[in-house]
Formats: sequence, C-alpha cells, structure tokens
Amino acid sequence: MSPCGAANGRGWRNSLRSNFEMVPESLTLTTVLSLAWLLWLVMVGVGLILERRPPAATLAWLLALLFLPYIGAVIYFLFGPRRLRRRRLRYSRARNRLVQSAHDHLRQDHALPPGFPAADFEQQLATLMEHSGQGVPVAARDIRLLETGDGCFEAIEADIGAATHHVHLEYYIWQPDGIGTRLRDLLIEKARAGVQVRLLLDAIGSNSVKRSFLRPLEEAGGSTAWFNPIRLPRLGPNHINFRTHRKVVVIDGRIGFIGGINISDSHSSFSGSQDAWRDTHLRIDGEPVHRLQFIFLEDWYFATEKTPLEPAFFPEFTEPPTRRWLQVVESGPDTNRYAIAKFFFAAIAGARRQLLLTTPYFVPNEALMMALVTAASRGVEVRILVPKQSDEPTRPY
Repeated sequence: MSPCGAANGRGWRNSLRSNFEMVPESLTLTTVLSLAWLLWLVMVGVGLILERRPPAATLAWLLALLFLPYIGAVIYFLFGPRRLRRRRLRYSRARNRLVQSAHDHLRQDHALPPGFPAADFEQQLATLMEHSGQGVPVAARDIRLLETGDGCFEAIEADIGAATHHVHLEYYIWQPDGIGTRLRDLLIEKARAGVQVRLLLDAIGSNSVKRSFLRPLEEAGGSTAWFNPIRLPRLGPNHINFRTHRKVVVIDGRIGFIGGINISDSHSSFSGSQDAWRDTHLRIDGEPVHRLQFIFLEDWYFATEKTPLEPAFFPEFTEPPTRRWLQVVESGPDTNRYAIAKFFFAAIAGARRQLLLTTPYFVPNEALMMALVTAASRGVEVRILVPKQSDEPTRPY
C-alpha cells in the first residue's frame, strides 16, 4: 500500500471514530433498548394472536404492554400465558401417570349408561362433557344438597368420624380458626387410629396456615402438601395464578363432598356470626366419587410427584343403580378444553322454559352474556341471584 493510501485509511478510521464519539452514549443505549423493546412487543403480540385467545383478553394484554411498558411487562411475566404451557405439560404428565396406574379401577366405556334419561337435551349435554374429557354420567346411591356451612361441616365431620381406610381433602381456603382447628383435630384422631389422611392446601388461599398448625397432623401419621407453593428462588411466570380452587373431600372412596364452602368460621353462623357466607355444597354417595378421587390424586401427584394408589381408593358398588345421575365436570388453567364454560353455554343456549342461576361472582364473558340475553329474548324465564354485598367487586349488569 502506498503512503498516501495508508494515510487515507487512517484518516477514514479516525473520522469514523470521531463520528461515534459525537453520538452520546445515552442516546445509543436508549435506541438499542427501544428497538429491543419494540421487537419483544411484536413477538409477544404475534404469540398472543396465534394462541387464539378471546379478543378482549388479547387486546387487554396488548394495550397493557403498549401503554404500561414496564408495569405491563412485569404483569405479563408473572401472569401471562407463556409459562402456563409448561405447567400444563407437568399437569398432563401427572394425569397420564395416574390414568395408567388407575386404568383398572375407572369406568372406561364412553357410551351413555343404560337407564340414563332419554331426553335429547340431557343426552346432548352429557355427550358434550364426555367429548370434553369428563367421563360419562354414573348413578349415585345418594346425593344431598347442603345449603349452610354449619350443615356442611357437620356432615363432613360425621363421615370422617366413620372413615375406616382413608380421608383425602383438598381445599383452596383453610383457616386455622375454630372450624379449621376442630377439623384438623379430628383428622389427627383418625390418623392415630390408622386411617390414611392426606391434606392438600393451596399455597395462596391457605396462606394463614403455618407449619406449626400442620405439624401435629404429620406427627400423628397424616400427610400434608401445598399446591404450587410460591418460593422466591423459583418465582416465575404463572406461579402466582396457577391455583387450585377446589373444595373436595373423599372418604373411603365411597363418600365425597364438593362445592363452594371452604374451611373457615366465615361460613358458620355458630362459630362466626349471623352474617356467615352463604354457599352450597354436595354430599355424594356412590360411584361418582371415583371421579372426585381421581381429581384429588391427580392434584396430589402434581404437588408431591407421588402416586399413592390402592384398590380401596376405588371400591366396587354392587347395589343396583338409582335414578340419581351425576357427571363430575372439572376445569382449570391446566387445560384448554374449558369443559365448564362449554357446559354453561350449551345449557343456557338450550334452555326452553326456565333458567335459574346463582353465583357469588357474576362475571360472564361475551359468549355467555349473549346466551343469557338471547334466552331471555326467546321467552325463557331467566333469573340470576347474586350477593347484594360481595367480597369481590363485580361489574353491574
């Protein structure tokens, strides 16, 4: 290279270096961060659209990320749908493991059983749920509606007191108050008598329960577990809102309880006050309890990675079937089948004469609201009962 060319090369490099030095470092960093943020926003937006979520939910996420860039990102990180896929995968593995283990103990036929009501509407709803992975309806020996917390607690305590093999409980809210302590002490008594006791609590709903409260039960031989506990070193997306809101009790595989009543003085007019929460529960006696048992064991395996399975968990019922048909339907963030939502929509859309609905939280999505409005417009008597005062703010309709 000639001296002139070398000089020109050095001059070009010196000029380029001086031009970069003229650009403020903060401006360069801001530009890079802005471009990275824009790219991330586009990727998240495309992902949300491809997930085919409800339009309102997709729009809400996009607006939050656009106009609340930092807060929106944190909320998306904690509550967004991405990590939920991994939780669903782990949950599906728990289900598959349990299905393989319990295959010989569960009803495997997919056709509606003989004696089920011949009405087309009932058969259509039952078939819809079976196609949504919920199993077919089965006949119960007895079904009792429990309309008060005190009546519910009395029935649960009586059946636990008569248990001979196992007691399985899963609750969203368990308070260490009068009711919670009384029921815990009964479980301690049964565990000492040799009955298998397993208690699964949600880590958020039952955060008032401390290890010291559960220790006497564990020392008596009972087993306890937390559903999806929150640990700071593992804090990540969807650890917070991946919860179990179930209130399930299974006793000897024959008696089951399910409904909306948690373990708390708030549900008792005796232990709490006359302003006790009003909710509804079911006591089930018979083969439908097998489905509740499966759901509990599935959640227990998810929480502990252990599958306790014995023939006594799914006892045979030799009594002739009754006309009390029951189909247990489950749903939650671990599945995208939305079985309960599908059932509500189909039932509301197919109503002919009367539609009675009671719920503590009336927050229907657009499809369910349209089904209700359409049913009323068709001349169906539609009545909706909601609390005058709720523990959560709801939108007026």
